[in-house]
Amino acid sequence: MVSDWWDFGLDTITFWFVGVLLWLCPYTKVEESFNTQATHDILTFGVKQSALPSYDHFEFPGVVPRTFVGPIILSIIVKPISLILRLSKPNQLFAARLVLGGISSLSLGQFRRSFFASTLGGQGSRYRFYSSVFTALVCCCQFHLPFYMSRPLANTFALALMNLALSSWMKDRGGECVSFLACACSIFRADCILLAAPLLLSSVL
Repeated sequence: MVSDWWDFGLDTITFWFVGVLLWLCPYTKVEESFNTQATHDILTFGVKQSALPSYDHFEFPGVVPRTFVGPIILSIIVKPISLILRLSKPNQLFAARLVLGGISSLSLGQFRRSFFASTLGGQGSRYRFYSSVFTALVCCCQFHLPFYMSRPLANTFALALMNLALSSWMKDRGGECVSFLACACSIFRADCILLAAPLLLSSVL
């Protein structure tokens, strides 16, 4: 029970750092424009076929094909929050990025717990505690990771899935691991195969 509480506390601290950086730098850049606009269009127009011509994507499709899976997931979570709180469009974006930051924080926490559980098992609870705290603080105190954990990029969605895949791999849950890897590689970032290949090879050799 104590372990659950401090694990939850570390996840909360991670999410707090993500939220602070989001508050300090709430604006998006050009690489995030597709997922940002897609989330806006889904929240504003819905997903009915009659609403699709209003999507910005048809006028500015970009140079490479993109997926709407990430924005749809964010919109499903943000839509009821937006309706209840009557959020303005800028606040809808802020809420969507908070949701993404929360998902990223939880996936990172899952990876951290699985790593120390697999390396220490039931032994060394004090060492596991200090190591988990140190790992969480290192992740939070660097700028790059918490800054990008709320950014609506394909990399960020893939990061959450890869954290879960690594967590499943360390728990010897091969089916879950393959499912997360397949989603990350086929939907968000094909180059995740560079990390997936060694994991899969180590499982069969």
